[in-house]
Amino acid sequence: EEARPVLASLLAAREPAVRILAVDNLVPHGAEAVDALQPLLDDPSQAVRRALLEQIARDAVSVTAWIPPVLDVYERQDGLVRARALEALVALTGQTQHGDDEEAWRTWFDGQRARIENGTWERPQPKPAAEAEGDAEEGAKEPEAPAEPIVATQPVTAFYGAGAPSHHVIFVLDGTSDLKL
Repeated sequence: EEARPVLASLLAAREPAVRILAVDNLVPHGAEAVDALQPLLDDPSQAVRRALLEQIARDAVSVTAWIPPVLDVYERQDGLVRARALEALVALTGQTQHGDDEEAWRTWFDGQRARIENGTWERPQPKPAAEAEGDAEEGAKEPEAPAEPIVATQPVTAFYGAGAPSHHVIFVLDGTSDLKL
């Protein structure tokens, strides 16, 4: 608690590594840290933006205040930042059925907006295994297998099948014949 103001002051540090360190330590503070951290979703350093989104997905799943700004980042970014924003959206909302579909996410959010903004929306909780087994015995549908991890699929840079979810990729080809394997 006492360290929060010091950590918040580090969010303006010149070095991205210092800002990332502050992010790593502030996100677990929950809703109290959202206002201080939200500007970093537009940080000039992609590494800082990715670190913040990764921390949100890992440590802030109960903080619904993150949903609108993360959705905004997902809609306007690309590459790895977009992929991390999508992972954070899934972690925050529990919604896996939308995949990498901006329109589906926006439609879902528009339907939930009032409840999210007034604090009455709750993330759906997965059924306990015993309850799911009981449903199966009563003739209910078998529980679905856990969804595959969702990764933003566009845009992708590729060269001979080696892909990367970014526009900033360099493929280096060594054409020298003196390499011995």
